[in-house]
Amino acid sequence: MNKNTESDSTINKYNFFLILFGAIVGVVFSGILIRHHVDPNASGSFVQQMCGTDANSGCGLVNQSALSSFLGMPIAFWGFLLYGTVVLTTAFYLYTREIFLLQKVLWMSFFAALVDIILLGYSVLILKTICRLCVITYLGTLVMLMGVVFEMLKKKSEHGLLPEFKSVKNIAPGLWVLFAVLFSLLPLSGWYLGLANPAPVQAGIDPQMQKMIDAAFEDYYAEYKKADKVDLSGPEAPIKGNPAAKLEFVEFADPLCPYCALYAVKMKELVMKYPDKISVRFRHYPLDKNCNSGMQRQLHEGACALSAAKVCAGEQGKFWEMHDSIFTNQRSWSDGAVTLPKLGQTASSLGLNEKQFMSCMNSNATKARVSADLNMGNKAGVTGTPTLFANGRKMPGLRVEFFDLFMSRFIEREAR
Repeated sequence: MNKNTESDSTINKYNFFLILFGAIVGVVFSGILIRHHVDPNASGSFVQQMCGTDANSGCGLVNQSALSSFLGMPIAFWGFLLYGTVVLTTAFYLYTREIFLLQKVLWMSFFAALVDIILLGYSVLILKTICRLCVITYLGTLVMLMGVVFEMLKKKSEHGLLPEFKSVKNIAPGLWVLFAVLFSLLPLSGWYLGLANPAPVQAGIDPQMQKMIDAAFEDYYAEYKKADKVDLSGPEAPIKGNPAAKLEFVEFADPLCPYCALYAVKMKELVMKYPDKISVRFRHYPLDKNCNSGMQRQLHEGACALSAAKVCAGEQGKFWEMHDSIFTNQRSWSDGAVTLPKLGQTASSLGLNEKQFMSCMNSNATKARVSADLNMGNKAGVTGTPTLFANGRKMPGLRVEFFDLFMSRFIEREAR
């Protein structure tokens, strides 16, 4: 028998189930992450439940980070290739029994684990968040690695996979040391990448990069211009900026949508930068089945009540104060934390008449006000949040890292 070929009897089907299961999980979720990276607004219901609309605070921030892409491609694309290669290599190994193929699976698995630890370190220690979809691929890598390591332990030294060990007890300390070294990279990777990838600086953009940015904006603007104008007239909406401005933005947002919280900050900065050139009107679009009949599954429990709280704060002249408070403390409202007593306390802390506020919260007129915005959004083609309209045209989705650059150009062009 060729020393690089082994007999069927040496194969443990459970180990190979682990390898293939982990790799297939990696393939599937890497594909989902690629789609999410390219177009967060096109995410399906499963992704929305995992991440929130567009992306949750974890998925969204990771998707916008310095390590979200490599060589111009989403990092998930490279993961997709690696996991797919593991599946094919394992299949060829099972067919040929060539030991070198299993060695390739081993090194690919360790490489994947190393990259995952670096990415996890960056996410936890620098971004201070977790991407749930990413974690599923990390678990796939762990399962894959366990399978190949367990299978390796069965091999004899003549195959060149491992030195001869007298017992599993003797090899265990070595494996623990290896895993300890890998996981020690978690804080080191986060610290180093935090220094190596500071916030991007606009000054001194390379001319070639400038051309790419210019072309990307022109494509964005052309897509905006193709959109049909829709009627967004209806109940009076909270507004900031210049009501007589030539350029009016209408923002549909959900109070529990993490991207909406990011956009809220950006829109506030825009109004401060262009106080005379633009206006921003706010419309409610809670992704909550309790008031949004278009939701097939529950996504943001409590968003309807928070939207109503904004309406009621507006009745006392403090819509934007409630708006900013909810987004600033967004995480404290998640996981069923939205209750009337807590809303009352928030209203009181903002200087509102709590009794009047609570009466408003129980009013059918308040519910009708939120429903009116929802109906308007549905007719206008809103399917997720945040969604922006400019002078009646729906704006294409815009990733947060491009927001300042594109919106400043957009405003200068549309408001002149």
